[in-house]
Amino acid sequence: MSETTKNKYTLETLLPLNVSYDRDHILRQQDVDMVNRLVEVIEGSRSSLTPKIGDRMRHVDREGDFYGHALLENLRADGMSVCLVPYVPFVGIGDPDIWLSVSGGPFTSIDPAEMKFIGWWKSRCRLPPVSGKKLTPSSK
Repeated sequence: MSETTKNKYTLETLLPLNVSYDRDHILRQQDVDMVNRLVEVIEGSRSSLTPKIGDRMRHVDREGDFYGHALLENLRADGMSVCLVPYVPFVGIGDPDIWLSVSGGPFTSIDPAEMKFIGWWKSRCRLPPVSGKKLTPSSK
């Protein structure tokens, strides 16, 4: 994915996605700026050629069970760690792209060579809590 969205959110567009956060902590411009920066990093790091942390995938296991929203949690030397039924993950800017904190399960390991790119779709994530605060942006 070569193009990234600049300033995807404003206070007005982010507020409906974070009503409880705003009630408890007051949504501020610095929160909007942080979310917009994260969206740029996420979109800029996506690839149709190489699986990336944070990619959603469709997976069918050996028993024939289908997982329509599996999530690539981490890249390892022996393959990719994939959460088959993830909750909305926490995401942050890492090196070189993003990092995730994923819960749910079960987790499995998949060989990247067995993957095939099928397209783009939107997903949700959360920013890590700071003093109990959580923002929920939506990204590609």
